[in-house]
Amino acid sequence: MRNQSPSENLFVDNPAYAKQAHLWEYAQGLPSPEKEAFLRELSALPVECMASLYAESQAAQSKQPPVLSPAGFSEKKSQTPETLAFWEAEGFALLEKGAVAAVTMAGGQGTRLGFDGPKGCLDIGVGASLFALQAIRLSKLSARAGKTIPWYIMTSEENHPQTVAFFEENAYFSYPKEDIFFFRQGCLPLLLPDGRMFLNAPGRMAVGPDGNGGVFAALAKSGALEDMRRRGVAWIFFCGIDNALVKMADPVLLGFVSLSGAKGASKSVAKTDPSERVGVFGLISGRPGIVEYFELPSELANLRDEQGSLVYGDANIISHVLALSVLEEICHKGLPYHMARKKEPVFFPNPANLQPEAPNALKFETFIFDAFVFLDEMAILRCERNEEFAPVKNSQGADSPATALALYRALYGDMLA
Repeated sequence: MRNQSPSENLFVDNPAYAKQAHLWEYAQGLPSPEKEAFLRELSALPVECMASLYAESQAAQSKQPPVLSPAGFSEKKSQTPETLAFWEAEGFALLEKGAVAAVTMAGGQGTRLGFDGPKGCLDIGVGASLFALQAIRLSKLSARAGKTIPWYIMTSEENHPQTVAFFEENAYFSYPKEDIFFFRQGCLPLLLPDGRMFLNAPGRMAVGPDGNGGVFAALAKSGALEDMRRRGVAWIFFCGIDNALVKMADPVLLGFVSLSGAKGASKSVAKTDPSERVGVFGLISGRPGIVEYFELPSELANLRDEQGSLVYGDANIISHVLALSVLEEICHKGLPYHMARKKEPVFFPNPANLQPEAPNALKFETFIFDAFVFLDEMAILRCERNEEFAPVKNSQGADSPATALALYRALYGDMLA
């Protein structure tokens, strides 16, 4: 990162900046105060990093796909009551020692749900927001353990002020303020197909969040990772904000991974059918990972075992646990970036295209499940969908507030739980 505005020479002499010379030209047409502000913003952008990512994305198109194989799992409903009680007791022992932290990834807005504000502020109809539900669960768990679980909440540049204000307005849902740590997710510039950065409005660079895998870099940059070390945290639970049934820092999962000898674990649920749009657990070139639904070949998506069950049938519900030692390694080494195509208004450079009808921009992001490659083995606990997974992703139909509310009511009735 550069502390001073980039100079014209830099745009001429540096190959990475040369592709972005149009931005220098744009700045020259701005009045003095706006020009200096724009150049300062430009100087903070990872121009050389984006040039590297763009080059890698072009080369990646010719790479061979990885070798996929099934991942094993333990089925929760097949365990004896004694085993589940043993796992739970082990998990509570960790909670009682203060060895567990919870991380909620909540950088998204409720736009797709028809909700104006951070998605975590949405009430699906139970009388409490998604943030409040997670706070209630953490509060109950903390009370049973006799130790408050530190709660780290990842926001985004877009929703950070609103999220913090929402917590303040609701007195932090009676959760100890000193045990809540807000931190922002990172952003990266979007690119045109030829590798140039662009503006999506006058004076505003087109940027996008760096994916849920950005949680690791953000934890380190914000000081949250150091805060975990100071508190003596050994295990970190990760979840998204959009699962109305998520079991926060579940003692059963914590005990399961602790006793397994693995340094990471995840929950899964059985896929409803081969075409369900969810990532599935598997081994990718021999290492633990998740294969997104659009990356799984049709023949593998439909492959069944002798019992008729899907071979690649463990759906990811974003409920993960990692050891602090693994988290530190991930933060140090970083994750690979994935490229996606999206529709984004283009104000500059010309020709402007403020209402694109097809994907016209390249977005680079990291995925949290790419962190699993740092694990020698991963413990997967298959749970019951109606007890643990009520996603809130669409305004209507499947995975909507209405379907999540129905699942919630079936499990908890009118209780806030």
